[in-house]
Amino acid sequence: MVRTKSRLLLLELVWKDERIDTAVNEVTILNAIRQSLVANFGDHGLGLALGTMQIKYFNPVTNLCIVRSSREQYRQVWGAITLINTINHRTVLFRLHKGSGHQAAVQIMLRRSWTLPLSDAVQGVDLIIGWRR
Repeated sequence: MVRTKSRLLLLELVWKDERIDTAVNEVTILNAIRQSLVANFGDHGLGLALGTMQIKYFNPVTNLCIVRSSREQYRQVWGAITLINTINHRTVLFRLHKGSGHQAAVQIMLRRSWTLPLSDAVQGVDLIIGWRR
């Protein structure tokens, strides 16, 4: 049995206008990453990264996103993500909170980030529902 080694990147999307946009979802973020990979690393870079890259989690309320990539290509994916500045004609900045090879470490960091002022805004809402294994 062959086990693929992957890295998980916990990212926060910081919008310039600070509005919540429900039109942004996993697909739009993945398309923005793909476009950035093509623009900055070419078709070859895109082909290398697309094999294992996927969005594991995204919450439009907290603007937190988890991106999975292969261990060999995660720096390239991370570089492409930092070069993204617009999604759906809105200015955005990606902030990396944690990069890890273990899902549990990223989930702990994800839960810690929810204990901030957001807990007052969305009381009683289970934010981990969107997590897919």
